Formats: sequence, C-alpha cells, structure tokens
Amino acid sequence: MGHFYFDETIQERGGFIIGAFVYSTNDVTPEVYSAIEKVGLRPGVDEFKSGTRMDRSPKQAELRSRLMEILSNTRVGIVVVPTTERALLGHHALLGLRKILSANGLADKPHSKSGTDHDP
Repeated sequence: MGHFYFDETIQERGGFIIGAFVYSTNDVTPEVYSAIEKVGLRPGVDEFKSGTRMDRSPKQAELRSRLMEILSNTRVGIVVVPTTERALLGHHALLGLRKILSANGLADKPHSKSGTDHDP
C-alpha cells in the first residue's frame, strides 16, 4: 500500500501557495518522528521550517539533512495555487493528486493518506 503526505507553504509576498505531495510505498511517519527526536525537537509539536535561517538554527539544519535522506526514497509532486484561491486549496490539491495518480499508474492501487496534523 502506498502512503501520501501533503503539506503546503503559503508565500503571501509572492502571491502563491505551493502544495507538496510525498508518496512512499511504506509509512515514513516513524522515520520522520525519529529524525525530529534525534535533533532534540518534539514530534507532534516541533516541525521543520524551510524558511528558517539554517546558519542560526543548527537543529533545523540537522533535521533538514535527516529529512532529505528520508525523501530520497520517496516521490514528490507539487501543485501551485494563487493565494487569491487559498479557500480552494483543497480542491486544487485533489485535482493535482488525481493527475499524480494517473500519470504514475497509481490510480488503481490502494493508498493511505497522512497529513500534517501529526497523525500517522
């Protein structure tokens, strides 16, 4: 069974939202939680922030490296939505997911969804 994860970053100054889907054949939640703990942060409370200045946050820099290792065994797809359509992000995300499933021959396979609310 494949596992999908979704998260977004809202770039108000740029006027866009990037939503990223991560697909893995196995549940990477335990690996992500372990990576967060190993750098001294708290799973379910702390998270990686890509906008953080890494030279000022060694824990975030180390976490980034650990997450990149995990991501090297996954596939990533993105959707880009104007911030003016923020209320429709879920709709756009589902349209993007449909395209990702179709383009990668995954539409007829069972999947599990995971979100950013820290539920496995």
